[in-house]
Amino acid sequence: MSTLPLSSLTTSAVTTSAATATTQNPTTALLGQVSPALAKAHERLLAQSQTASASISQLGQYKATVSSLASSAKELASVSGDTASAEVMSKVTRLVDAYNEAIQQAKAGTEGRAGQAIAASRRALSSADSTRSQLTQLGLMRQPDGTLKLDTATLQKSLATNPAAAGSALSQLGKTLARRAESELADKGRLAQAGTQSSAWAQGLTQQQGALVTAARKIAQGQASASSGGSGHSADAAQVSASDSPAASTSGSNWATRLALQRYGSAG
Repeated sequence: MSTLPLSSLTTSAVTTSAATATTQNPTTALLGQVSPALAKAHERLLAQSQTASASISQLGQYKATVSSLASSAKELASVSGDTASAEVMSKVTRLVDAYNEAIQQAKAGTEGRAGQAIAASRRALSSADSTRSQLTQLGLMRQPDGTLKLDTATLQKSLATNPAAAGSALSQLGKTLARRAESELADKGRLAQAGTQSSAWAQGLTQQQGALVTAARKIAQGQASASSGGSGHSADAAQVSASDSPAASTSGSNWATRLALQRYGSAG
């Protein structure tokens, strides 16, 4: 009869973010041999941890694109009617590329607080640019997906016809977008708050995984003591039969399982 050493149920195993599609997470498998209910709860925590990790990663990527947008917007804010046409074209192109990257990154979508913050940030950036007619005169056309398309011929014509007006409009566009992007990146802004909350969420999930392992170790100890008739084996040396069914568990172990699930918010 195969046995499961309690030493296998260590908190180091719970750092795995999720099981692969074809292989059950090792810790979940071990928990299942002690208590199917704890194993099911652990599997849910793994899935939630994977979601939290993905949200944090996407939030970081989005903040990087907004930072790039802020830099490009500041460069555009410096243009004037005296700025060379080629330099203006270069700065507008960089702004459009950075703006589109931020908008597209925001549309990738994620869950939780991070997803809500990114969606709100995208709306804020989209409303920070000029009106549609002003954009059109500058050769900037908004696409159905929210991104911008640059018509270089129109922009060159605008710069040649009235460089002062075109330079002023582009400078104002850059200043507006720079202020909004910097606001999104502020230490107390929505993206920073979302990052803090998402990190706390992920940390809490890790702690819950560790708590389930601790609960399983105690249950396994009780099962081992019951099966050995209280022969005095040490807790570290206690072993759990891998073939034991939930029905074979003591009533105390079942009660401990329910208490563990209730305590760590993983029941249901």
